[in-house]
Amino acid sequence: MNAPPLGFAFGPRLAPLDAARAEALRDAHGGGALTYAERGASSAALPDGYFHVDREWRLGAGDDCFDAARRAVLAWRVFPRPSWFRVTPEPADRVVGDALLFDVRAAGLWWGSLVRVLDVVDRSDRVAITVGTLAHHHARGEERFSVERAPGGDVVYRLRSFSVWNRAWTRAFSQVARRLQRRFAEQSVESVRAAVEGRTR
Repeated sequence: MNAPPLGFAFGPRLAPLDAARAEALRDAHGGGALTYAERGASSAALPDGYFHVDREWRLGAGDDCFDAARRAVLAWRVFPRPSWFRVTPEPADRVVGDALLFDVRAAGLWWGSLVRVLDVVDRSDRVAITVGTLAHHHARGEERFSVERAPGGDVVYRLRSFSVWNRAWTRAFSQVARRLQRRFAEQSVESVRAAVEGRTR
């Protein structure tokens, strides 16, 4: 199958992609290589030359809290569902090695980006999901979402990433783009916290 013409498919657009178009773009353009060399570095020392995020939030303590947070991560609740952020495909269809298409509303317009699911970790003291950028992403880098059980029993949600802007608009409006990153981080932890507390998003 020939790849659909890009045109303004990845942005900017006045409206979000519909499900069929998002799936077609993901299938057609999600098979390329990662756009950075430091694969896996979000779980180790963050590499030089990138903007770093390394934040953590306490979710609670004890086995029940960890188990609820673990289920939330494995159900992909790390990706919130506000009106300005969409992910294709749906959670049940996401596996390691697959591409995900993010559709994000910024400055009144919609912008698409592609990442690959690099790793899903499910251990007795830690659960984590890692994604890395592909072509047609507005940044280059990697992001890791994890829930960890600390030695004292606290349950901590941690977000670690390294990135540099990969498009003219993100470089020109870097402060706006960083604000979106911070907004996403806060809504990501709130989504997981809601699951732990039994609340709906």
